[in-house]
Amino acid sequence: VFLIDRYGRRPLLLYSQASMVVFNGILTLSLNLSNPNDTGGWAYVSMIAIYCNVAAFSIGPATVSFVIAPELWSHGPRPAAVSIVLQVNWWSMFVVNLLFPFFQ
Repeated sequence: VFLIDRYGRRPLLLYSQASMVVFNGILTLSLNLSNPNDTGGWAYVSMIAIYCNVAAFSIGPATVSFVIAPELWSHGPRPAAVSIVLQVNWWSMFVVNLLFPFFQ
């Protein structure tokens, strides 16, 4: 919340989305260059890329959805709309975590 008040929603979304693209590219590159039987440096690069991607998501889309959702609806449907937005956010993260081993 303090980052959103200090820097604004748009810069946080833009920079976090751009950094997520970069970190996902690094993750893809490191997973393609790594050998499953070797515990070389690419495993650490992919682990760092995953942590940085999670941090970038936490700064941008994860928190800004809490702030933007109440501003889109009037007072009547606001509680239902916010609960739907949060459920979609949580279920999307759950599906990605569930299907990641199959994608890999």
